[in-house]
Amino acid sequence: MKIPICTPRRTVRDMFLDWIAQLKLLQHDPRMYISRLLYIQTNILAILPLATRKTLISEITTYLHPPHGQPGPEPTLFSSPAHVKWFMEVLGQGFVLPLEDMHITTDDISIYSQWLFEPSHRPVAVRRENLDQEFFQIIFHQFSLLFQPRLSRLPPLPGRPGSVHSNNTTIATMNSLTLPTTLGIPPPAISAAGPGIPPSAQQSREAIMALVIRHVELCKKVLTVFTMAGRTLGSTFTRDTWVVLLKVVLGITDHLLREPMGDQGRNGLLNMGDELCEHFLRVRG
Repeated sequence: MKIPICTPRRTVRDMFLDWIAQLKLLQHDPRMYISRLLYIQTNILAILPLATRKTLISEITTYLHPPHGQPGPEPTLFSSPAHVKWFMEVLGQGFVLPLEDMHITTDDISIYSQWLFEPSHRPVAVRRENLDQEFFQIIFHQFSLLFQPRLSRLPPLPGRPGSVHSNNTTIATMNSLTLPTTLGIPPPAISAAGPGIPPSAQQSREAIMALVIRHVELCKKVLTVFTMAGRTLGSTFTRDTWVVLLKVVLGITDHLLREPMGDQGRNGLLNMGDELCEHFLRVRG
């Protein structure tokens, strides 16, 4: 048995949530951009196999966001707009990773947050060549990719003995996530789902739900970044940057609130719109 999934689109176009383009808020057309950072946004890494992308994203993320106490990269690393663009393409792919890899996404959010709110940590080429506005816009675009739900529903529990449902199934998620062994969660001695339900199946559902909750929390974190950016950096934004930020937020909101509100728990899955509604209001307030 496989879990129906909503896989984020990965094309060779510029990187933002595809629903925003479907609403005609922003266009998937790299020719519309003229800056040295934006006109070459090709999302070329999307053509690589997932395993290769994951390895590349993980290594680059760790290099730019090393463990506590270890030195970060030299400022000369970002000596040209082309260098900045390449690293941002890799980081942007971190926002479309599967649920089980969102520990990498967490660090990518931290990198972009630091670059936004601590100007001294921004890439040298961005500061030297006055590319801050294009830099902000790329970050806002890429952040939107995080808001694509990864699952459409949780797997149903195997049937109890005597039921018409078969227990001879396997639980799979996006990109072959294996649960619960990859999370190091031992199955309980007695299933909370009741007699006849294998503990491992119930534990797998709980593990998947924990990953979904972490995804929702990361979305909340990005919405907080949007709010802080508007409040603390807004006075430096050009009209174009404000338009990008507002359209990204509007597109994300429309994408997640298409499902009826109050539908939490349908198919055993959190409604991301319900979970994020309050945070959307803060951003738009």
